[in-house]
Amino acid sequence: MRFPRTLAADRALDFLAAEHTATGPGQVWSWDITYLKGPLKGSFLFLYLVVDVFSRRIMGFEVHEEESSEHAAALIRRSWQEAGCPERLVLHSDNGGPMKGATLLATLQWLGVTRPSVGPASRTTTLFPSPSSAR
Repeated sequence: MRFPRTLAADRALDFLAAEHTATGPGQVWSWDITYLKGPLKGSFLFLYLVVDVFSRRIMGFEVHEEESSEHAAALIRRSWQEAGCPERLVLHSDNGGPMKGATLLATLQWLGVTRPSVGPASRTTTLFPSPSSAR
């Protein structure tokens, strides 16, 4: 489903993109969970990965047998501590279940980490533009 684009919506998205633009490392991180083939046919593991948007440095990763907000919260907390507890950190993610879980959201609030609202039509979901779109 496509959402109609309006001038007001475009301006709001431009504001959000400008507000969360990384001008150096330790300002904006992105994280996600992806499937990995498991050791047995038909089994899967889940890779949790946190990346600094500016430097593209891997800030933390873990592999688990299930998706959960608790695993995500522990990874984000550990990555934040190992990075020296950066202030005013913005953490981008999609809207998957673990990303919206109460445990993770409480952890982000406790750490002072901002999680911007990202809607389905938002241009801010593309944190790593392709070389052709950077022209």
